[in-house]
Amino acid sequence: MVSVADGDYRLNKLLAVERTRIRIARDLHDDISGTLTGIVYFSDALGKEVGNRKTPAIEKLLSLIHESSANVQDSMSDIIWSINPENDKWEHLLPKLRRFVSDICESKGIHYDIEIPELIESRNLDMERRRNFWLIFKEIVTNAVRHSECN
Repeated sequence: MVSVADGDYRLNKLLAVERTRIRIARDLHDDISGTLTGIVYFSDALGKEVGNRKTPAIEKLLSLIHESSANVQDSMSDIIWSINPENDKWEHLLPKLRRFVSDICESKGIHYDIEIPELIESRNLDMERRRNFWLIFKEIVTNAVRHSECN
C-alpha cells in the first residue's frame, strides 16, 4: 500500500526532475547557443574583413569554422529541444517532424505528403524515446532525400 507521504515524495521528485530539465534546457540555450552563434558571426565578419586577400587556406579554414559551428549549433538545438519537458507530448514533436521534412524536401525541390494519424497526438512520449525517435526520423528523411534521386 502506498501512503500519502510516498505519493508526495514521488511527486516532489518528479517536479524536481522537471525543474532541472527546464533549467538545463534554458542554460544550454542561453549560454552555449549564444556562444556558437557568436562564433558563426565572428567567422563571417573575419571573412568580410579579409575580403579579397583570402588565400585558399584561409577560405577553407573559415568555411570549416562556419560549417562546424553550424553543425554544433544544430546538434545543440536538438539536445535543448529533447530535454525540455514541454516537448514530452507528440503534439510538440509532430510540428518539428513536419518542419524538418518541409525544409529538407523543399530545399531539394521534392514534392511530399505527410500523413500522421491524429490520435497519436494525444499521447505522451518520454524524453529518451522522443530523442531517439527524432534522431532516427532525421536519418531516414535525410537518407531518403540524399539517395532516392526523387522529385
